[in-house]
Amino acid sequence: MKTKHKISYDIDHYGRMVASGPHGFRAVLDGRFTIDKDNAVTYNIKRPAGISPDADIPHRIKIEGKWSLDEDHNVNFIVDHSSDIRFGEDILLSGEILSASSGSLLLSVKTGYKGGATVRTYRLRGKWQTDYDNRITFIADRSAGGHDMLTLGGAWDVNKRHHIIYKYKKRIPGGKKSSERTIHFNGYWDVARSGSLLYVMDLKNDSLFDFRIGIGIPEFRGGRSLMKYEVGIGISKRKRPFKRLVKLYGVWKLSRNGKIRFEIGYAEGRVESIDFDTEVKLKDKYMVNLRLKDMLGDDLGINLTFTRDMIDGKGYVRLEHAPREWKVLGGIYSRW
Repeated sequence: MKTKHKISYDIDHYGRMVASGPHGFRAVLDGRFTIDKDNAVTYNIKRPAGISPDADIPHRIKIEGKWSLDEDHNVNFIVDHSSDIRFGEDILLSGEILSASSGSLLLSVKTGYKGGATVRTYRLRGKWQTDYDNRITFIADRSAGGHDMLTLGGAWDVNKRHHIIYKYKKRIPGGKKSSERTIHFNGYWDVARSGSLLYVMDLKNDSLFDFRIGIGIPEFRGGRSLMKYEVGIGISKRKRPFKRLVKLYGVWKLSRNGKIRFEIGYAEGRVESIDFDTEVKLKDKYMVNLRLKDMLGDDLGINLTFTRDMIDGKGYVRLEHAPREWKVLGGIYSRW
């Protein structure tokens, strides 16, 4: 009975897998890497012909490992050296983030070196959420169950169109210079409960950012209504959280049943609303006081007082926050 030799693998300058074994055995396995829907990495060999059957080299090599994110924001596939297939290096694939969508992360992966380098795009499946420190995290699925956590260690921001963006510096290979990269997250804002501010990318696959916050502060500035929320972000290698002030500009709309919503404009003319439940108190026939609640009925600590101008039908809003009070007057259209 013939004994099959134990084979180990490496990657050459052209990004190809190289098999080596006892007695000087070495073979270049031309092929390419693929990443399936469970984020498992497989090397598909094009031409294993000419290699001795004793070498026990399959047509497809599935590599065990996990996905991680390093300090330079490279997405790396780390080989599990305890598996049956042995590799000489720790990092098998390393890629740069191209974009983020509700259920995936698009990567640009370069294999090989110098003139033999090949660049391909791959997509990791998973969902976007936040960790305990309000940092943006991609939770990558794993074929064997469980997940790999890829956490963006810096502070995110909100652009003028109310979308979340994440900027970071990327070192340019071969030098000390760096260039700025930006990841855009397309979604909308919502308030689900007290002490929480949501940024929803996709509710179906649970891709949403659930930020822990203090009480929202309503204001009226320059003819525009806005809601302000302070979010503490725990940044890597920083002792104290970074405080990000989220400013959402919009329009208050009051319905006949006492429900109220805050309409926010996004890119391409899209409008989404944050809906609130209310506790209504009529002061007189000209004024109504609304105590804002989340949709579960929990108090948000915000009072809105609407008054009606009986002549031109326009409403004015006075915004106050308990226990401190802000009084702001400004024209707002409301439904009665």
